[in-house]
Amino acid sequence: YGKQILCDECSGEKKESYVSSASPEIPNIVNTTSEGGKKKISKNTYIIAACAAVAVIAIGTIVGILISGNSKNKDSSSNDGGIIESIKKKNELEEPKIKYPIEIDEEYNALYSVHDDLIAAQKGDKWGYIDTFGREAIPFIYDNVYDFSNGLACVVMDGKEGYIDAYGKEVAPCIYDNAYAFTDGLSAVKKGDKWGYIDTSGNEAIPCIYDDVSGFSDGLSPVKKGDKWGYIDTSGNEVIPCSFKVARKFYDGLAAVVNSNGTLCYIDKAGYAVITPTCDTIWNFSDGMAKIKVNEKIGFIDKNGNEVIPCIYDEAEDFSDGLAEVKRGDKYGFVNRSGIEVIPCIYSGVGTYCDGLINVAKDGKVGYLDSSGNEIVPLKYQSGYAFSGGYAIVKLNDKFGFINAEGNEVIPCIYDNVWSFKEGLSRVEKDGQVLYINEQGEEILKFTNFVKIEAEEKAKGE
Repeated sequence: YGKQILCDECSGEKKESYVSSASPEIPNIVNTTSEGGKKKISKNTYIIAACAAVAVIAIGTIVGILISGNSKNKDSSSNDGGIIESIKKKNELEEPKIKYPIEIDEEYNALYSVHDDLIAAQKGDKWGYIDTFGREAIPFIYDNVYDFSNGLACVVMDGKEGYIDAYGKEVAPCIYDNAYAFTDGLSAVKKGDKWGYIDTSGNEAIPCIYDDVSGFSDGLSPVKKGDKWGYIDTSGNEVIPCSFKVARKFYDGLAAVVNSNGTLCYIDKAGYAVITPTCDTIWNFSDGMAKIKVNEKIGFIDKNGNEVIPCIYDEAEDFSDGLAEVKRGDKYGFVNRSGIEVIPCIYSGVGTYCDGLINVAKDGKVGYLDSSGNEIVPLKYQSGYAFSGGYAIVKLNDKFGFINAEGNEVIPCIYDNVWSFKEGLSRVEKDGQVLYINEQGEEILKFTNFVKIEAEEKAKGE
């Protein structure tokens, strides 16, 4: 109103008002003069009086608030932190301390290891996922599911396969007849009788035009057109023409192939034969070494084609971390890259060299050796599995537990069944119940209504 009054009264000109036309007219205030007559008071005078009144009220209100605030602040400071303490208490109420184990009453029929903080689970005839608090994370709407890997999981619906992310969002629709694990950011998929590749966004990166594929390794994938094999890169370019009878994946820059005339050889990434060994069978390179077979005996060659370990073994596995499992007669041992039997072939069974230790069996007992053959864990267990993440599953008196790399039984052998630790949790069974324990052996999840149904392994293979 002030703007309007200044215009009307002071300038004497009629100017556009800033006040809405709906604003009420300010009434004239009448006052009696000393002569007894009446004098009309101007709008300016009214405004000044009104503003003064408003100012008094405002100042009084502000002073009252300040006094009240000071009083409250004093009270709060004498009350162990006041507002801050109240906020702390509120947060404590919103985030209650979890009591372990978390008991899950929901009926489940299959439960698997933790992958990407999710557990593949079966409920009735449908599959879905729960989180590590036992809550349903992805609905149970699928006919089958596989473990998560790098944030994606293969799922099956109405006989077709696709991919979802960890939030349950469909990344690739269930339209494929088969789908394999992602390697080099691509998954081999089959549509009808043809194969191609999708990327991690579900886009068909390489069209389904091939009769077969073998997955990417070293940036290349074997592909089959008709009865011939060749290689494509991750952009779908055919970098080595389809001219081989057989073509395996590239490892260590070399691939084992059978060329058009039936010759066994190793090619480089340009497609040239660089090693043509004289032998009956060849395998992929691993750790710079490849198995070959001559007259039913197995040995190893290096990347120059030299036979560095003679063909004297009945069986052999690929090299890993400088060691390879070998078998002579009915006994097993390990050789190094120089062909020395660092662990002699005297054991009835051996496992995988992992985390610096090897599980071996002799006279019905299992223990663990280091890479030099020294006994680190005595041969006293009924069975023992390869180390994984610093722990190994062992069995004693028909019960399972875990040992560490020093041979200490960090989780006692009290369980009817156990699975390897994944992301800090292991699925175990005891007295008919399924539980998940942490690496300290503490129970985290307890499924009180579990009805077991045997199902396939949930890792999606290549």
